[in-house]
Amino acid sequence: MLSFSRLTLLFGLMASPVLAQETTIDADATLVTPMVIVASEGMRFGTIAVSNGGECIYEIAPDGTASKQGENRCAFLSGFPTAATFEIDCGAGALVRMELIHANLAPTGAVFSATALPMTVDGANAGSAMQILPCDGDGRTVVRAGGRLVTTPEASAGFTGRVGTIRLEVVYD
Repeated sequence: MLSFSRLTLLFGLMASPVLAQETTIDADATLVTPMVIVASEGMRFGTIAVSNGGECIYEIAPDGTASKQGENRCAFLSGFPTAATFEIDCGAGALVRMELIHANLAPTGAVFSATALPMTVDGANAGSAMQILPCDGDGRTVVRAGGRLVTTPEASAGFTGRVGTIRLEVVYD
């Protein structure tokens, strides 16, 4: 049987603090170039005809190519149709998620929306409205957006103004 003094000594040794210890832990960080949309230019359809004989479909591709569908009275009458453009400063080579969101604000008889392939990034072929791609090697990525405007005979022929908006959302992926 253990005596009281031996038990005290035994438990005393077990409970006494170690005189020195050390450990090392990591400090982590992710360093990124802040992403900033530094420039943007809105889409312009110019002056277009509203046909009283049927629907007109006007499209501006992301590369700026303008096209129309409908009867002969459908026409781009004046101005220079242009695609929307956004310039983004980002970390060269970093993956960036880019998403275009088109919103219709057109008056009665007209509808603004995205084209089937509404986005180009750094001059590549047109693609979907959401893409994940690396930022250009120079740290500046250019996104171009296309759009579509459909008019019917009910559209107001005297209207001038905003028919929609295009929002670009960007985030590192």
